Amino acid sequence: MATPSDIHDSEAVETAADFVAYLHLLSADFTEDRRKAKASGNPYYDGSWAHSDMGIFLERWGSWLQAMVVEGRPHYPRDEIDPPSWKSLARQLNAARGYE
Repeated sequence: MATPSDIHDSEAVETAADFVAYLHLLSADFTEDRRKAKASGNPYYDGSWAHSDMGIFLERWGSWLQAMVVEGRPHYPRDEIDPPSWKSLARQLNAARGYE
């Protein structure tokens, strides 16, 4: 089993335990990103995550799924996320971090 080592390691997620570890990595990264953005003192820097609010993040995850799965964008291989798996959920969360 290859447990994910960082937030960019969604491909290592294979099991429910891997997915839980990946969620913890995302949570820690989001918290640290918010801390750095606040500490920067730069009003134009809002961190490396595209969204500073979990509600908006979840909305964008839904938007990403709508665009890639429901509408079936041709450039995204549907078999990478459908049928759902722990790995595909991790891929979706990783993509939603930057989806606007």
